Amino acid sequence: MARPVFQVSQIPFAHDCVNLIIGRNGIGKTTLLDTLAGEIDEDGNDTQSVRPNTAYITQNHGLFDSLTVSEQIDIIRQIDGISGPEAAGNSPDVLNKLIQILEPHRKTRMGMLSGGQAQIVSVWSACMLNRELYLFDEPLSGVDPYNATLIADAITSLLPTPGSDSQQLQKTMQRTVVVTLHSMEQIFLFGDPWLIILSDEGMRGAGSVEQGNMAEQAGFSTPRIRAGKASSFLKRENVHQSSDIFRNLVGQE
Repeated sequence: MARPVFQVSQIPFAHDCVNLIIGRNGIGKTTLLDTLAGEIDEDGNDTQSVRPNTAYITQNHGLFDSLTVSEQIDIIRQIDGISGPEAAGNSPDVLNKLIQILEPHRKTRMGMLSGGQAQIVSVWSACMLNRELYLFDEPLSGVDPYNATLIADAITSLLPTPGSDSQQLQKTMQRTVVVTLHSMEQIFLFGDPWLIILSDEGMRGAGSVEQGNMAEQAGFSTPRIRAGKASSFLKRENVHQSSDIFRNLVGQE
């Protein structure tokens, strides 16, 4: 299978809401995140590095298995001299609710946590940092519905919220938050997100934004891209459930 390549400068990302990348398995969702992070350049070459001012939570979490939850939390709090979520311009109430779930496991080593518990620690860790670009690869995978809602709230809190004071607004207004999602039923946990839909073929829907045409170049492929607000896709496609967006626009049954 050809490896997908992306000209990220041509992809329209939103700054006032969460960007959700959706598409079939193997279409290149993680590759797009790797490209945004700088781990892959726009020619498809591995760089083995992450761009500055980027927080990237991969599917393997990137946590230290030998550390306890408490030790992992302390390390994150020492980065950039962070004393609390306010230092990153983020909502302390949302992040405190998230980390309180792990209070009974503070002495448990990270390698002994369930996948969902490790996901909570990794998302909390990213949300404690003040960065311009936040990338989350399937952060709701393996998480129960209650905790999925808390994680989505934490990620959404990275962006400006109604009633934000000037300090919080200044820290969040230039941020870009990008998430890949496995379950389409979870789309609206992120409010009314901006969808970036990857597909092999053209998609219906007037008013969507398209990147280029399908191309094959030196063993690489460029997926077709449409982008727009989730609510707009629902209206244009005349469907009532977010899962129907996936079937209609991505072509999956």
